Amino acid sequence: MRRLLPLLLLGACAASTVTKGEGPAMCDAAQAQTAIGQPYTDALGETLRRAAGAQLVRRIAPDQAATMDFREDRLNVETDAAGRVMVVRCG
Repeated sequence: MRRLLPLLLLGACAASTVTKGEGPAMCDAAQAQTAIGQPYTDALGETLRRAAGAQLVRRIAPDQAATMDFREDRLNVETDAAGRVMVVRCG
């Protein structure tokens, strides 16, 4: 079981939705706050990424494992169990 745990955690991290744009960018989450309460879709994620000027967007669902590394070019979109956007932040 000890050997299996790292593989399970890695698999959980791989399940997050990440969309990547092109070129260097700095994230400004203030530009994406209008999404709070909306149902998350890949199209919304891309719209938020562009609005925030981020290179990446990552959806994080409840109880989903996510890396704790800080990326100034990444927009994190946290959703609730129903898939609605609850938190939009950079990192």
